[in-house]
Amino acid sequence: MGANIGIRELKAKLSECVRRAADGECIIVTDRGRPVAQLTALDDATLDDMARIEQGVAEGWITPPKRRGGLGKARPLLLSDGPSIQEMLDEDRGD
Repeated sequence: MGANIGIRELKAKLSECVRRAADGECIIVTDRGRPVAQLTALDDATLDDMARIEQGVAEGWITPPKRRGGLGKARPLLLSDGPSIQEMLDEDRGD
């Protein structure tokens, strides 16, 4: 595990923390003492994936999202027929 740092201290030392993460250290960000995020270096596979996505957008075979952020007010698709997710997981795990 890496070093823990609170949000306030992270704000004050962001450049240093980014450098440490880029050098391979895992920085755990805490909010009121509770871990909420981690700052780590990107691996080569992730960088390759990002470059491929950028290429796809530039070439037009990937369409970027129309808006940023999570699902917002989108509602999950509810499947009424077939097994439940738990049943599928149990089957997959052999339970």
